[in-house]
Amino acid sequence: MLPRLRSALPWVLFAAVIVLVGATGGPFLMTVGMVTALSIILSSGMNVAMGYGGLLNLGIGAFYGLGAYGTAILSLHFQASFWVILVAVVVVAAVTAVVLGLPILRTRGLYFAIATLAIGVIGTDVANNWVEVTQGPIGLAGIERPDLLGWDLSDLQPMYFFAAVVAFLAVGVVAFFARSRYGQVLVAVREDEQLAQSFGYRTLAFKVGGFALSSVIAAVAGIVYAYAIQYVSPTPFSFLTGSFQAFVVVAVGGGGTVWGPVVAAVLLVGVPDLLDFSPTTNQFIYAVALLVVVVALRGGVVPALRRLARRAAPPRPPVAAGTGQGRSREVPGQRVPAGGPPTA
Repeated sequence: MLPRLRSALPWVLFAAVIVLVGATGGPFLMTVGMVTALSIILSSGMNVAMGYGGLLNLGIGAFYGLGAYGTAILSLHFQASFWVILVAVVVVAAVTAVVLGLPILRTRGLYFAIATLAIGVIGTDVANNWVEVTQGPIGLAGIERPDLLGWDLSDLQPMYFFAAVVAFLAVGVVAFFARSRYGQVLVAVREDEQLAQSFGYRTLAFKVGGFALSSVIAAVAGIVYAYAIQYVSPTPFSFLTGSFQAFVVVAVGGGGTVWGPVVAAVLLVGVPDLLDFSPTTNQFIYAVALLVVVVALRGGVVPALRRLARRAAPPRPPVAAGTGQGRSREVPGQRVPAGGPPTA
């Protein structure tokens, strides 16, 4: 029972913070919470590829922009509803990720990172130069927030709750993925692809699936961004402001952990916005945070906190020999077979 309570505690705390900020926070605090929620969604997408798949996707900002521009174009030019936009963006993002993933996921390491970086650069160039559709650097303005199941998102408070709920669901998707067979196999592929192949797994298919899920979550973050800001331009989806920020959040929080991106998004995005730091100061914070993780916090903040908690926990008393019931028991310096020591 106690382990279940411990595992449920972060979810309860996350939900409580969402409700507390929305119920008692002013416009500024809710705006900061909305920006933090966007970072959590995008970083959760990056976490699937980078943390669980070992795939450094430096082009995730392109899928972030695909979701935002898709929302803007469908909303402004076709007056599409939220559900139509959601389905269209998810399908296009998934198909695009599979089509691009099949060739580039045959590469590894640095070559894959360079290929995805090229995708991000192409996405930024398209947004800047396809003026007939994207309006270039001027961007697309006037995006109307939808009425979602009778929930009017035109005001700040419901829009904040919408962004926060999507962030909560994105973390839930990552948690479910991490516990699923698919996620566990993807981790095995990350650790030793040849060994996974020797067990009969089609490793390319698992990597393409992880890459597609990562891209879809990033595209959903773009949908939330378009409705929250009501204006879309190329800059937020470039490498430095899109992909690199997501990379830093995952690296600092702890890749391959459910709560790493959440903790790091609060520390690196929420707190600086709350203190109204300048963009230059934010970049300095990112650099220092990465340096601290590389030098002192192996694996990120959340894994470091887990190691600290294990060290602080009282040691378990040794189990006396002969008390096992059908299981092997160990005492210091001696292995005792199941059922207790042999009798004369």
